[in-house]
Amino acid sequence: MTIRWVVTGSLLVIIHLMLSLESGKFAYGLDPLQKPIIFLVSLEVVAGLCYLIGIRYPNRDKHIFIWIILGGLLMRKSMFFSTPMLEDDYYRYLWDGGVVVSGRNPYLYAPEEIRIGIGVEDGIKQIYRSSPLEVRERINHPYLRTIYPPVSQLVFAVAHIIRPWSILGLKIVFLIIDIISLILLYIILRRMEL
Repeated sequence: MTIRWVVTGSLLVIIHLMLSLESGKFAYGLDPLQKPIIFLVSLEVVAGLCYLIGIRYPNRDKHIFIWIILGGLLMRKSMFFSTPMLEDDYYRYLWDGGVVVSGRNPYLYAPEEIRIGIGVEDGIKQIYRSSPLEVRERINHPYLRTIYPPVSQLVFAVAHIIRPWSILGLKIVFLIIDIISLILLYIILRRMEL
């Protein structure tokens, strides 16, 4: 393995640690002008440059796969407890997961229809009232019914089972999906003798 790959991977891990440390400054409801957006974009540009350097100099070492996985896991770990930056879609994921776990159809009502409550069954109203206020108030486009397909709904439901109404549940499920994808990729590469 070349020193260039070690330096590139180390820089990417450091960048993700920096992003994680700065993520609290992107909490929901903070004034957008107070958020360090230029810093975020700068770090992302540097991360992109690191990636471009890495792919420009391919490495045929059989052990590089292990180092790439290790770097990826370290980057994931550094971001695991971070605050989502410039993102609020996950409130919809949390809502949909709660609805699915309750046995209700997430495609039937928009959250705003449930809030108003006209022509809505009592069971779904109860889910709405029992969900955290933070989730209810922050759902992006609450006047629209969910757009996410059934497989996504399954993911949201599993996350809700693991940790109800929590982004940590989503992160755990996404990490599990990443690990499964990684195992499948490894199997494919082995069969192709790469």
